[in-house]
Amino acid sequence: MSGPEITVAFLDVGQGDSTGITLPDFSSAIVVDCFRDSVTVDYLERNGINTLSYVFLTHTDSDHIGGAVGLLENFGQVDGIGYNHDTPKIVEGNRRVILRGLLQLARRRGLEVCSPRSGQSWTFQGVVVNVLHPDDLDAKEAELHEDTNNASIMLMVTFAGRRVLLAADVEGWGWQWVVERDTDLRANVFKFPHHGAWYDASGQQPSLVEVLRRVKPSLVVISVGTHNPHNHPHPNTLELLHSCPQLRFVCTEATSKCHSPLKAVRKKEACPCAGTVEVVVSSDQIKVTPDHAKHLEVVKHFDTPRCKR
Repeated sequence: MSGPEITVAFLDVGQGDSTGITLPDFSSAIVVDCFRDSVTVDYLERNGINTLSYVFLTHTDSDHIGGAVGLLENFGQVDGIGYNHDTPKIVEGNRRVILRGLLQLARRRGLEVCSPRSGQSWTFQGVVVNVLHPDDLDAKEAELHEDTNNASIMLMVTFAGRRVLLAADVEGWGWQWVVERDTDLRANVFKFPHHGAWYDASGQQPSLVEVLRRVKPSLVVISVGTHNPHNHPHPNTLELLHSCPQLRFVCTEATSKCHSPLKAVRKKEACPCAGTVEVVVSSDQIKVTPDHAKHLEVVKHFDTPRCKR
C-alpha cells in the first residue's frame, strides 16, 4: 500500500490564480487565492472536499481574491484565513468592496484571521506551509510605492520531503528582499510569479536566471489567460524557460506569445495549454497530470500548444 499523498492543483481560472491543495485525508484542503469561486468550488466538491483547513489570499488584486467570498460561503467548515491586508492607501475600488465582504463574513462566522509574515508556519496533516515573504519592512516599503505585487505572500509547501513554491505576484524588488534574507528557495515545483509577466535582465534586482538557479525546479507552472489585456506572459520568460532542457513547464492556458495561431483567432474562448495542472506529491514520486480531456473541442483545430514541454 502506498503512503500518504497530497494533490496540488493549479486551477485553470484564466487570467488569475487559484491553487487547491488536497490534504492526506482526501476530505480537506488548503486554498491559495481564489479568482473564480465557481471553478474552485467545483474542483473541490468534485474531489470530495468538505473542509477548508486554511485559505491564504496572497494580496488584494481582484484576480487573486475576486472569488474568495463565494468560496467561503460554499463551505460550512473553514478553519482560518491568512490574507495580506495591504493598506487603505492601496486598497481601493472593487478590491475594497471584496475585502470588506470577506472580513464581514469572517466576523459573522468567527473565523481566525491573520496577515502572514515571513517566518510564520502552519502544519496540516504533515503538510508544512512556510511564509517566505513579506516581512513587516517589506510591507511598509511596498506601501510607500503603492505596490501590492511585491508585498504578495510567498509560500513554501513541504510534504514528504518535496517542496512546492507559490510565488504569487512577487517581482524584481520583492525577490531582492527575499534573496537578501538568504531564503532557501529550493523547490521541486515552482508556481511562476505574476502570470509569467516578470522578467528582469537589468541587473538591479535578482534576475530570473538567478531566481531559477536558486529554486532549481523540475516543473514550472504559469497561470495565465488566453485573451488577457496585459500581454502576459513576457516573451523573454518563455524563451528562457524553453532554453532550460532539464525543466518542464506548462501554462494553464495558451496565449499568442507561445502559440502563434492564436494571433489570428478572435474568439473569446480560452485555449487551454495544460488546463488545470494536478501535481500529486508523495514520498515515492511527484506525478504531474495536465487535464486536456475537457478542452478537446476548443483546441482540436490547433496543434499542441508549444508552451507544453
